[in-house]
Order: sequence, then structure tokens, then C-alpha cells
Amino acid sequence: MSWNEIRGHRHQEHLFRRAAQKDRLASTFLFVGPEGIGKRKFARQLARSLFCERYGEEELQSCDSCPSCQQVTAGTHPDLLELRKPNDKNSLPIGMFAGSDDYGPGLCHDIAIKPAAGGRRIAIIDDADFLSTESANSLLKTLEEPPPRSILILLGTSEQQQLPTILSRCQIVRFGPLPPTDLHEILAGLELEEGTPLEDLVPASSGSVQQALLLHPPEVFAFRTQLLQQLATLNPLEGDFLKSLLGFLGEKETEAALKRAKLRFIADLAIEFYGLLLQQTSGLNPDPPDSVSAQALAQARERWAAPTVQLASLIERTELMSSQIEMYLNSANLLGPWLADLSNLSHGRTLVPIEF
Repeated sequence: MSWNEIRGHRHQEHLFRRAAQKDRLASTFLFVGPEGIGKRKFARQLARSLFCERYGEEELQSCDSCPSCQQVTAGTHPDLLELRKPNDKNSLPIGMFAGSDDYGPGLCHDIAIKPAAGGRRIAIIDDADFLSTESANSLLKTLEEPPPRSILILLGTSEQQQLPTILSRCQIVRFGPLPPTDLHEILAGLELEEGTPLEDLVPASSGSVQQALLLHPPEVFAFRTQLLQQLATLNPLEGDFLKSLLGFLGEKETEAALKRAKLRFIADLAIEFYGLLLQQTSGLNPDPPDSVSAQALAQARERWAAPTVQLASLIERTELMSSQIEMYLNSANLLGPWLADLSNLSHGRTLVPIEF
């Protein structure tokens, strides 16, 4: 794989290329942007380019054929450390950083070991949104004083999801959604089984391969339409919609990771909808992603009578729901209060603060 296969992030590539040419690469980075847009792929290509035995670091290129390039591709390079949240955990365990019987010496120890082959050590920490306070604290000293010739790259979805102690110690690199042409070409290259046509799928996927794959089954794409239409009524609880949401999530036996992905999809779609509605009611005219969104927004705009500030509260309430996904074992207990609050806020009613 080369930089030519990294779609939609040419600006970020140029930033790193200039820094490498001037020998001014930082030691700690936080990559933020939506899921499924290639942040992890970008980080691994950066590592491949820095480890490549044919090109010098200042060239930031990979030959893809030397032992180091092949090892990065295979995930076996001795100087590349990759961490991500286990599927059965709600956060990145502290043992991954401080060491434990389950995870060995831990990243903070391993990143300080003398490079075995690559001339430097590189760590890619996925799912940085799920750093617990304890895990973050164990990582702080390494972020503050990275070992010589080391790079740490944290991957998250937004700055708002990160702990202040992490934000203050990382150079932030922002990644945006993939352009429609790039997303279309990526999906076409995947040779997907028959499902939602690409001409419908691409506009509805918010520039994310992950979201496109989730929407590819026709029944999921149909659910997206149903959810937008329900939000447009400004009464999300109407018609026992909670039952429809729970049906979309699947049975109790459904894999937890898939259920969480669907919950995040519901939250992200609602945030996008309310964000567009806020812009429209504020006098802006953003382009809806597709005709389904456009129709739902038009219906909601006709019915909207509450103060515009309530739309910001709808977004905040949905962001809160999204942040709680990992904490709830019972989806009904998460979604029921959320739908009720959306109905109240949509009609200008003030929510009673919940004490924990």
C-alpha cells in the first residue's frame, strides 16, 4: 500500500511530509475525525513510510516490498505497537498501558525499549475515545516525555470525546469525511454483494466507509428512512417507535459490538439531522445529503415552533446518549429516556436535571 491508496486526506499527508523533510516530526499525535474514514489506515501508512528500508525518513515513502514494509502490512513489525479496545470491555484497560498479567509489560514499558529494527518505535492507540481516567493517567508521563525516537498516535472521533489531560499533550490532526467520489470508488472496489445501490448509498453515508457498510443491507437503509421520518414528526415516541429501534438493534443475543455500532449510527444520524435543522432555522441553507433527508428536514421545519436554542439542546442530549452507549446493558433504558427528552425539547419544554 502507498500514499496513493489513502483517499481524501492529501492535506494531512502533505503536513507530515513537510515535517519529515524538515526533521520536525512531533512525538505525540491525536487523529480526530468520524469513524470509517481511514484514520487507522493513514497511521499505518505513516508507520510504513517511516520504517521503509528503501527510502529515508525525510522522503516519507514506502516501497511496500522490503521486510519492514511487509511486516507493517502483516502487523508483525517489532517496533510497531498497536492497541485497541477489546470487544468485551467498556474502556481501554489500564493494564494495556501500565502492564498486567493479561496484557504483559504494557505500552508505557514497551514504547521505551530500544528499537529492534526500525530506528524508532511507533505506537498506534485506537479507540482513544474510550480511555478511562485511570488509563489516561498511566499514559500521561509517556505523552509528556516520549522516549527518544518514538511516536505515539491516538485515534479518536472528536476532541470533545477526549480527556483534557490527553488533549493538552498531543498535536491534533483533524480528518474530515471522505469526498463522495473517493467513497464511491472505495465501495466499488469492495465488490459488495447485492444491496443498496451505490448511487443511494454514497450520499447517505456521511463520507464514511463504515457507515456505508452498515447501510448496505436494504433493511438497514430502510430503517434510516424510518428514523429520519420519525425525527421529523418532532414526537419520536409516537407510534411506539422505541419498539422499532429495539427491533433494529436485534435480539438480546446479538453481538454486543454490532449493537453498539448500531446505537452509534442512530445517535450520529440524529445529530446530523438536528444539526442541519439548526442551520436551516438559523437562516443558512446547507445541502442535505440526499432526498430522504431533504424531505424530513422540510417536514420538521414546517412543524418547528420552539426557540431555536432548543435544537442545540437536542444535539447535546443526543451526544450525551451517545457517550453513554458503553455503559448501558439494557438498550431500552438508554433509548426510552432519550426519545422522551427529544419530544419534550422539540416542543420547548425544559428538562428536569437528573441527579446521579
